[in-house]
Amino acid sequence: DKKERRSFWISRELSTLIKDRLNKKEQIIIFHNRRGFNFFLRCKKCSSVFTCNNCSVSLTAHESHVLACHYCGFSIPFPTSCFSCGASQDHLIGKGIGTQQVVTILQKLFPDAHVARADLDVTVNRKNWRDTMDKFKNGEIDILVGTQTITKGYHFPNVTLVGVIWADLNLHFPVYSAAEQTLQQLIQVAGRAGRDRPGSEVVIQTLTDHTIFNYLNEVDYCDFFDTEIEQRGYAKYPPLVRLAEIELKHELESCVDNEAKAVSLFLKKKSSEDIIILGPAKPLVDRIKNSYSRKIYIKAVNMSEIIVLYRSIRKTDYLSSIFFVPNSMG
Repeated sequence: DKKERRSFWISRELSTLIKDRLNKKEQIIIFHNRRGFNFFLRCKKCSSVFTCNNCSVSLTAHESHVLACHYCGFSIPFPTSCFSCGASQDHLIGKGIGTQQVVTILQKLFPDAHVARADLDVTVNRKNWRDTMDKFKNGEIDILVGTQTITKGYHFPNVTLVGVIWADLNLHFPVYSAAEQTLQQLIQVAGRAGRDRPGSEVVIQTLTDHTIFNYLNEVDYCDFFDTEIEQRGYAKYPPLVRLAEIELKHELESCVDNEAKAVSLFLKKKSSEDIIILGPAKPLVDRIKNSYSRKIYIKAVNMSEIIVLYRSIRKTDYLSSIFFVPNSMG
């Protein structure tokens, strides 16, 4: 019943449990791994999105009425009209949800609760971060909203409820280990609920279904491994093979394009049948701080074979004018 659900992002079950813990003077952690208020700002009239001048990413809307890039720090005041079609501010709509908006929603739902935020925006100022953590440990904060910065190294005995917002978000990134990393993160954040307090609960909210949610109990992690290792075998990904990433960067896109193609062709001619060369390809974010990048991937059974290929590249003239970044991925 929509009338009973006061917020799209907070389910009835989670809302009921939060209210119960607040009545018992127990603490709650709400985890969402995206900071800011909205992911991006879009014009409803022409569908254009406000993007960074220096990076190939959209600007994140913050509650301080600025749009900011989380890669280079570029920011602009909240626009009064669409830069593309000139539509008024009424046509600009924020999409997605960040920790700042989660805090705002919880403050409206539970006005008597003390809600605070712990994400990268807070950790930049060490004093603010320490003050937030001290207040939460001392019980001065009822609900702490945070990103992965709160998933490691902290023990909060009075936390008996952990809620995860949009838990399947990172599953949609084009990374072979997305399921593994997401499951690790969820198990980690679930561990913030007091292990020494009976009745502690974890609520994980998703927008889509996925098999990893069958393995959230740490005991079942081995079952996930059995399923995942089979999939890795079909696609030839670590740990069954070694995977290395070569990243080429240059301020001129045409230059990095041409040299990445040349390097890839060289590797394919130089490699044996047992080695797989993929790329060059554009990464998810292919321009950061006005520097373009392309990536080449090498799959081989042994790392020694990859090292031999890598050394042969360094002896060529392909890399005379670009920044070359080798990176072993597994």
